[in-house]
Formats: sequence, C-alpha cells, structure tokens
Amino acid sequence: MGLYSQKCIKHLADIHTVVSGVTQDGKFVISKTEKGQLSDQEQGRIEAAIQDCTYFVDFALDEHRYYLFSEVHETNIRKTTKGGIRGARVFNLSEWLDYNEPTKEYSVKEAAERLKDEEFV
Repeated sequence: MGLYSQKCIKHLADIHTVVSGVTQDGKFVISKTEKGQLSDQEQGRIEAAIQDCTYFVDFALDEHRYYLFSEVHETNIRKTTKGGIRGARVFNLSEWLDYNEPTKEYSVKEAAERLKDEEFV
C-alpha cells in the first residue's frame, strides 16, 4: 500500500492484516477478517486508536476497516500532473520494477528504495 500526501507517494507498506469491526461495550469486535489474523496486541492498538478519536464522536458506533502493516518504508514517487489524486489508484509495480528473474519478488523495503524518484501522471 502506498501512502499519498502532497502529490507524492511518500511511504510503501506491507499489509499483513485487514479486519472490519465495531466497538461494543468498549471492546473492538471483528465482523470480518479479510487477510491475516489480529493479535491481542493489535486489537488493543485499534481500541486505543478508537478511544483517541475524539473529533468524530460517533466513530466507534459504525463499522470500519482497519489495515495493519508489518513494515513501512519511505520512498518518493511524485505525481507530475496538475491536481491531486481523485479516489483510489492502483499501480502495477511490475511496470517500474525490473523483473529479469520471473520468480523474483521484492520486499517492501527493496521496492521503496528502487521506486525513489519515479514519477506518475
């Protein structure tokens, strides 16, 4: 997953867990697991983040999807055209990464480093 800000993808992350859920009686209750398994520590982090969210009073009442990363790495992939990104964008990283070996897989760290200073429209 790329984290975008100010016309630039500044971080790449490896998503290890995706869950949806709501808060009931102060506890985060998972309604759906899309990827991975949520640990007790990660559940505690989600509950703490929900409690810290004071600017949306009813945040805990609605179901939300949570993405948990195993690692996040800095990169610098710049958008060269005018304006920001509208909606979600999906990039095929194989267009930017060199796959001379058909079975080569890049770690998030390798991909972030290799994609520094790339551009997109």
